[in-house]
Amino acid sequence: MQVLLVDGSTFTVGPGSDLVIDKFVYDPKKQTGEVVASFSKGVMRFVGGKISKNDEGVTVNTPAGALAIRGGMFQGSVNGGKGVFSFLYGVNMTLTGKNGQSYTVFQPGNTIDTTGTAPTIRPTTSADVNTIMAALTNGNTNGTGTPNGGTGTGPQPGSKYTAVETLSLQDLISDANTDQIQGALDKQESKPPTDMTNPPPTDTTNPPPTDTTTNPPPPPPPLPVTARVLTAPGTSTGDDFTGPFSLQNGRLTGTVSVTNPLNVDFPATLQCVNGVCPITVNDHATVTQSGQTTTYEGLAVLKKDFFAYHVVGVPQGPSISTNALDINNGPSADPLLVFGGKGYDFGTPAGKTYVFVLTPDVVQVQGGAFGPFASAQSSPEVDPNKPPPSISPLLYLEKDSASVNDPSRAVWLQTSLYINTTPANSEAPISFDQQSFVNVALGDVANGGLVGARRGGANVDFAANVCGEGGCSTSTSRETLAFTGDVATLAGPDGSHFLGSDTPNVVIGADSTVSHNLFRDQPLNPIAGVNDTPQNQSGATYHVGVGLGILQPQPQTYAGKFEGYAAGIYGQPLPGQAEVRSGLNGTGSSVGVLTSGSPGDFSITFDPQQNTLSASLTVAEADPDGEPGDPHDSYGGVTLGFGDTGFGDTGAAVHGRSAFIDNLHYAAIETPGTTTVSVLKYGDELPATPSSSASSTAYLVSGDQLNVMSFFPDTFPETSHGSGVRPFCTSCDFLKWGAWGTRTDFADPNNGNATSTVDVHLGWWVAGDLTSPTDITALGIQHATATYEGHVLGDVAKLTGTQWQTYVAAGDLAMSWDFAARKGDLTISNFDGRSYSTNPYGNTPNQLTQPSLDFNKFGGSLSQTAGPTIDTMTGGVTGSFANNIVNGQIIKAGGVLGNWNVGSDAYRAAGIFAGSATSGPR
Repeated sequence: MQVLLVDGSTFTVGPGSDLVIDKFVYDPKKQTGEVVASFSKGVMRFVGGKISKNDEGVTVNTPAGALAIRGGMFQGSVNGGKGVFSFLYGVNMTLTGKNGQSYTVFQPGNTIDTTGTAPTIRPTTSADVNTIMAALTNGNTNGTGTPNGGTGTGPQPGSKYTAVETLSLQDLISDANTDQIQGALDKQESKPPTDMTNPPPTDTTNPPPTDTTTNPPPPPPPLPVTARVLTAPGTSTGDDFTGPFSLQNGRLTGTVSVTNPLNVDFPATLQCVNGVCPITVNDHATVTQSGQTTTYEGLAVLKKDFFAYHVVGVPQGPSISTNALDINNGPSADPLLVFGGKGYDFGTPAGKTYVFVLTPDVVQVQGGAFGPFASAQSSPEVDPNKPPPSISPLLYLEKDSASVNDPSRAVWLQTSLYINTTPANSEAPISFDQQSFVNVALGDVANGGLVGARRGGANVDFAANVCGEGGCSTSTSRETLAFTGDVATLAGPDGSHFLGSDTPNVVIGADSTVSHNLFRDQPLNPIAGVNDTPQNQSGATYHVGVGLGILQPQPQTYAGKFEGYAAGIYGQPLPGQAEVRSGLNGTGSSVGVLTSGSPGDFSITFDPQQNTLSASLTVAEADPDGEPGDPHDSYGGVTLGFGDTGFGDTGAAVHGRSAFIDNLHYAAIETPGTTTVSVLKYGDELPATPSSSASSTAYLVSGDQLNVMSFFPDTFPETSHGSGVRPFCTSCDFLKWGAWGTRTDFADPNNGNATSTVDVHLGWWVAGDLTSPTDITALGIQHATATYEGHVLGDVAKLTGTQWQTYVAAGDLAMSWDFAARKGDLTISNFDGRSYSTNPYGNTPNQLTQPSLDFNKFGGSLSQTAGPTIDTMTGGVTGSFANNIVNGQIIKAGGVLGNWNVGSDAYRAAGIFAGSATSGPR
C-alpha cells in the first residue's frame, strides 16, 4: 500500500505493517508544514516531499525512538520493538531514543540498527536492501519483510550485487533528486481544481472493462535490439562483439552466431530501484553454449532506451553464499557485459552538470572492492563500526558551446576515499593500525565519450602467496599501492557513448587493452616478470554509470592564482620487497617528512572559462633539527606540476589533466615533464641538484570533493545542527585545501644512480588569497592584535618494533598575534593524543615571529606539551596570513594557513593548518 500526501511525501508499507499518520499540516504557498507518523511494525519506505526540506518537518515515531528525516528517503523494518532503518539519500536521518540520546546519519548508504543492546550506525548491506525490496514488491510475505518460504522471485537477502552505491548520493544531489520525485506532483498542482459540486456526468454507455484478470492487457511485442557483448579474453565466444537480441519487458533473449552459437536468456521479473536491478541465482539468468548452461548473477540496469546486464557465472552448488570469486584464480565462470540502447540527445550544450552513480564491478565486489576502478586486492576491508567510504557520483560538466571560439572544455570527475579511523580517546594516546584508500578519476571528452585517467593509491594489508621448497603459504604485509591507468566510456552498438532517452547513461571501465576486454584482476600496467606483485594493481573494473539527471547549478567563482603550503610523509618498502628506499637527504631513511618552506612553493590556479586548473608544488626534506624544510637549502626535495597548461595550436598545450566542476569539486593529475627531484649525496654539504630523469604519477584534489571531514567528526563539527556540512574551519571563506600524492622515480646518487622511489600516499595542501606585506604593515601601525581558531590535518609515521606505521590524524588550532610586535603563539591540540606549542612554557619573547616586513611569512619552533614522550618531540611551523571574506567584506589578515612538522627517533608527523580570526581584524 502507498500513501501519497499533497506535498509529495509518500509512505509505502508492506503486508502486515502498522502505520498511523498522526499529523499532517501543509501550506502549499510557503511549502512548509509538518508530518508526524507512527510506525510500530512491518516494513516501510518513506520518500520525502516538500515538507521534508524543512528542519523538523518529518518525524516517524517507532518503538526504537523518533526518526527525523530531512530532504530525503529512508526505508526500514520493525519487528518485536527493534528496528533497522537505512538512509537512502538526502541531508540526514536522526534517531532519538527514549533516553534522549541521538544517532545521526549524514552519508547515504548507512543504517541505524537497534536490534542489539544499543543502537549502532553501520553501512547498509545488500541484505538490508533486499529484505525491504522483497517485502514491498512481493505480496507473498509474512509481514516482517521475509518472504514466506523464501519463494519470491525478487532479490533475496544475501545478494552481493544490490547497488547500494546507486543510493549513496551525497548532499550535493539531494535537491535534484527531490525535484525529480516531485515532478509529477507539480504537474498535478498546476491543473485547475475539479468542481465536485457539479461533477461531470458518468458515461455508462461504454464502460471500461474492470476485470483485468480475465482480460489482461497484451504484453508489448518483442523489440529487436543490437547489443555489444564483452567477455573475458580468450573465451570461445570472442572477446568483444555485437549481435542481435530481443528485448521484451526487460527480458533479453537471443542467439548470437559466434564460434559456437551462444544462447542468452536474461530475466525480466526483477525488483529495481532507480532502474538498477539485482540478479540472483533465483532469477535464472542463463547462457547456453555447446549444450552447457551456465547460471549468472549480477546487475541489470533498465532505463528508457538503455539496457545493461553485468553478470558473472555462479559457482556450481546449491548455496548462493558460496563466493564466486577466487582472489588468485578468478571467478568460477567468466564475467559478461551486455549493453545497448539509443544515443542520448543533449540538445544545445548549455554548461549543465550531469550526475552518474556507478554500479559496483560484479567480480571485484565479491572480493571486497568498494570503490570504482579498484580491485579487491587494493581495497582495505571496511570496518562497519567506523565511517564508511565516501564514494562520489561521477560529475560530467558539458561544454558550454559548440563554437570554435569558445574556450570552455567538457570535463568529468569521480573520487573515492576511505580512512580507517578510530574514535578519539582523550585519556590515552591513540594507537591503531589504520588503512586508507584514495581514488581520483578525471578527464575530458574525445571521440564522443569520456576519456581520462585515474590516480591515487592505497595503504593496505596485502595477502600474497609465497612459494618455496617447503611448499606455498600466505603472508600478509602492509603495502603502499599507487594507482595508474586509463579510464574511458565504451561505445554502444551504434557508436554512442551516452545512451538513453530520459537521462544519459554510460558504461565506463579501466583497462590496459585497446579492445576493452573484461579481466578478472589484472594490473593496469603489467610489468614483465613481476605481474604477481601488487605494484600498480587495480584490476580492469567495469561499471554502469546510471544517469540521475542534472545537478543544480553550483558556484564556480574561483579564478586566478592562490598560494599556500603543503606537507606529507614519504617512504615505505617497495611492494613485495623488504628493503627500504634511500632518503632524499642521503641518510637512507625509510620514512621522511616533506614540507614547503615558503608560500610561493605551493600555488593553484583556477580557470573557470576552461573548467580547468593547474598547480605547482615544491616540498623538501624537513630539517633534522626540527626547523621547517626549505626547498632552497641543501636538503633534497620534490617539485611537481599538476593540471592543464592551456589550449591552442601549440604542441606544448596539455589538456585532459584536470577538472574544475565548481568551488567544491575539482582535481588534477600530474602534468607530463614537470617533475624534478633534488637529492643530497650523503656526506655532501653542497646544495642538492635536481635530477633530470625524474618521472611521476601524482594527483591533487579538493578536500570537499573527498569529503575528508566526515572521517573525523570529533574534530570537524557541523556548521549547524543537522546540516551535514563539516567545513575545515568556521568562517574560512578564504580557504582552498585538499589532498595530494605521488609516486616519483629518480636516479639516486647514494645508490649508484639506481632508480629509487618516493611515495606520498595522502599528503595535504592549503592555499588562499594571501594578504600583502603592505596591508600587514598597516595593521602593525594600527597596533592591531588578533586571535585565530581552526583545525589541523596531517600524516603520522610511528615506529613499532622495526616497522613504520603511517596514518592520518586531525586536531585543533589556536593562535594569537600582535601585528605591531610581529610576534605570537600557536598551539596544536588533540592531534593523535598529543599537543604542541610554539611557546610551551609561556615565556616571552614569543617563539612565533615574522622575520621580515617584506614577506608574508611567520614561523617558529614547536615543542610537545601533552601526550607521551613530551621532552623528546620537537618541530617547526611556517605560515602566512590570508584575506578572509565575511558577509561579503574582505578582511585583511582575517585568516591564517600553513604547515607544521614534529619528530623524534620513533615518531614523525607533518600536516597543514588553517583558521579564521575570532577577534582582531574582522
